[in-house]
Amino acid sequence: MHEINFDNKQHVHFTGIGGISMSGLAEILLSRGFTVSGSDSNESKLTRRLVKHGAKISYQQVASNITSDVDVVVYDLDCQDPEMRAEVEASVEALKTNLNEIEILWGGPVIWKEL
Repeated sequence: MHEINFDNKQHVHFTGIGGISMSGLAEILLSRGFTVSGSDSNESKLTRRLVKHGAKISYQQVASNITSDVDVVVYDLDCQDPEMRAEVEASVEALKTNLNEIEILWGGPVIWKEL
């Protein structure tokens, strides 16, 4: 389990950031002052909204998206893309998220259960 402390602003990278759950989590972190980046295969209304609020999004899922300033990578359990291989090689802390298990505590930390 990893806990994100809202007082310690980190750079969080989301693979599949355009999905309804990932984009919602990204928007919460953006609103709390975190640096958010991500990738998705397609531009959408959700990704345009995130960019408008400050997210940096790539529409190619490639290893170079995981930069040295990324603190945490959030991805779905089924994710098997080049970004994840880069993340492992760079020893960035990864969070395996099951979107049904995510619990958001308003006014407190956001906690993801590591499976």
